[in-house]
Amino acid sequence: GTVLGTIGTSGPVAPGQFDCPVDVALNADGNLLVLDQGHRTVHEMQPDGTFVRWFSTLTTGPGLPWAIDVDESGTIYVADAENETYTYEDYFDGWGWSCCVTITHPPGGNNLVRRFAPDGTFLGQWGGYSDRYLLEGLWITGDTVFLVDDARVRVNSLDGQEAASLSGATNVRDVAVDRFGHVWATGGDKVRELTPGGRLLAEYSLPGASGITVDRDNVYVTNGDRITKIGIGTPLTALAGTVTRSNSTVPVAGAFVVALRASDLSFVRGAVADDGGFYR
Repeated sequence: GTVLGTIGTSGPVAPGQFDCPVDVALNADGNLLVLDQGHRTVHEMQPDGTFVRWFSTLTTGPGLPWAIDVDESGTIYVADAENETYTYEDYFDGWGWSCCVTITHPPGGNNLVRRFAPDGTFLGQWGGYSDRYLLEGLWITGDTVFLVDDARVRVNSLDGQEAASLSGATNVRDVAVDRFGHVWATGGDKVRELTPGGRLLAEYSLPGASGITVDRDNVYVTNGDRITKIGIGTPLTALAGTVTRSNSTVPVAGAFVVALRASDLSFVRGAVADDGGFYR
């Protein structure tokens, strides 16, 4: 828990100067990609704080970039929300002065995922789902993008083709995917573990749960003024495995596994196998 240093400073638009950094990702070179919401920029920084490059997120109007991640090819993805402009016009309606608000959306939609090359060159964009949705969280694993949109988790391809919406994830703030392919989602003062298809495996009460990330063995969640660590694959029973059909390798999705205490066969814990038959 020792603080080893800090990177960047607060200040006006300039290399390595931030105004509300909201998300960070690592590229293939091991450098940090810092998403600065206030300046609407991405800064690439070496771990020691050395500035490499920066580029604009191309956010328009009052829109704000919310999340960033990188795919295996090094392409950078930025989730951008509320790109719309408001025009206020006062008029007299016979009873008094009233205000009329006109909302104008850009042609491509007001909620977008923009793609950039590793050097910051703009490659394209997709999205524009609805008038008031918020793109808050973004996680890329393999060729799949898990996108938090309007407090739901949408599953997209890298080019933006929507494959599914996870029904088991509601009131979502952020999302991450572990090495088993399980989806972890925060929101509503809870942390939920879901199968890749969205079926709920576990739910943990954690007031203020918001940001989330994972490494090989743990889930890290920001909640209030602290970070909470949850183990992956290390439940109280210390049991994990895969349920398959007899004399085959065909997984049994949804199988219920019961752990009993050897001394008296009393119940210890139950688990539900995911879509691949895996339980823990």
